Amino acid sequence: MLDKKYLNFKIMRLLREFNKETEKLLMRIYKQSKFSQVRERAKSILLTYQAEMVKGKKKK
Repeated sequence: MLDKKYLNFKIMRLLREFNKETEKLLMRIYKQSKFSQVRERAKSILLTYQAEMVKGKKKK
């Protein structure tokens, strides 16, 4: 089983490199992929990004 701190580090690293192009690509994957696991992964990444954006706005 993966360590929670390690997973949080990986997620934060991913979100730091997130941009509009990445968001558009993930949205396209989510809408058009034939594979349910791929769609679910794209959706979870998008939702994580959106949650972090909301948290960031609340802190300011």
